[in-house]
Amino acid sequence: MRRSSISCREQRCGEAVVSPLDVVLADDSVVQSDVTVVDPVIEVVKICRRMGESFTRISEISVETGGAITSPLLPGFSLDVHDVFPAG
Repeated sequence: MRRSSISCREQRCGEAVVSPLDVVLADDSVVQSDVTVVDPVIEVVKICRRMGESFTRISEISVETGGAITSPLLPGFSLDVHDVFPAG
């Protein structure tokens, strides 16, 4: 996986990964995954999906509001936001 060379390393704010990536399920079945932005400073997870030529935020889950991170691209997957940002 190719890593971004933006200044995130110098600022120690996390890790940036080039996205989106095509996921090849079969020769005739290629999907593009959601873009997920995790902000540890404000404890928010934002999920965006390509809609034509741009990305649209389809979900925003924070520790304050609570909720689970899900995606129709991963049927049955669910991750509570409190498991991403444990108290402490």
